[in-house]
Amino acid sequence: MEVLIWGTGNMARLHSARLARRTDVTITAVISRRGGGEPLPGASGTRILAGPEELETLPRRPDLAVICLPSDLHRSATEALMGRVPHILCEKPAALSLEDAIAMADRAEQTGTTLAVAQVLRSWDAYEALSHRLTAGRERLHTLTLWRRQPRPDWSDGGWLADPKRSGGVLFDLAIHDVDYVVSLFGPPERVEASEGPGGESVTLFLRYPTFCAVLYASWCLPSGFASGLEAGVEAAFTDELIRFDSRLASDRWRRYTPQGMEEECFPTWDPYGRQIDTLLEELRGGRSPGRLDIRTVLPALAVCQQAEQLISG
Repeated sequence: MEVLIWGTGNMARLHSARLARRTDVTITAVISRRGGGEPLPGASGTRILAGPEELETLPRRPDLAVICLPSDLHRSATEALMGRVPHILCEKPAALSLEDAIAMADRAEQTGTTLAVAQVLRSWDAYEALSHRLTAGRERLHTLTLWRRQPRPDWSDGGWLADPKRSGGVLFDLAIHDVDYVVSLFGPPERVEASEGPGGESVTLFLRYPTFCAVLYASWCLPSGFASGLEAGVEAAFTDELIRFDSRLASDRWRRYTPQGMEEECFPTWDPYGRQIDTLLEELRGGRSPGRLDIRTVLPALAVCQQAEQLISG
């Protein structure tokens, strides 16, 4: 399979490294408006294109394009590739509005393009392991609490990540991971409540379901240079037990608390970004849709984020 990568930033390097591990994948081209620079992993000597219009100069069209651009460019980039590349994987969020994401999904259908979105938490080992416990124990679930925090993302090219007009801010860049996780498991909530911290550096969401509430907190407020870079966790309070996963404590186990005491439970671990790529390629090779990576599966989470944004802005 021949792959095109559009972008040269951190996420482009991450996806390139995972693709380079596969013997059945060749990174044939990189679109970079700035030209050269340090090559992506596994892409040394690869053709550098100035834009999608130069795809016509390649000996063969790529089978898959991976879009790793600032979020405000996702719609225009995907639509520029539709009709030129049969399969597209776009980094999250799919777009900064539900309307744009729906338009992208509709355009993909019209052009016969497979359009997938990289909501990587769906492939994350700890969260995938916990999802089975959550869905099986839904009737016993009282409160589901998820948190995600990191230093302000000033490392991005031109500071675009820290610019809400380009990234969607902490809500669409960070909180959307946990929103998508909850909504993909339980469907849209009955009610959404949202508030924003000082300077828009943090958000708190309450997703209310008939029998439980999901509380989500996302923040860019960790001090710069914080050792772990990103902290994330989830706590599920059931009628008879509490399960807590905290990335600060361990990446391969959670703690389970019952009236009898506390015990640790380990779960299988894997590289979530590699698993995401492997799952997508397996579906595409089998002639199937991208399944849970399909853009239409992320629309409910985008709808919740957009509703939260409107509540915050008043």
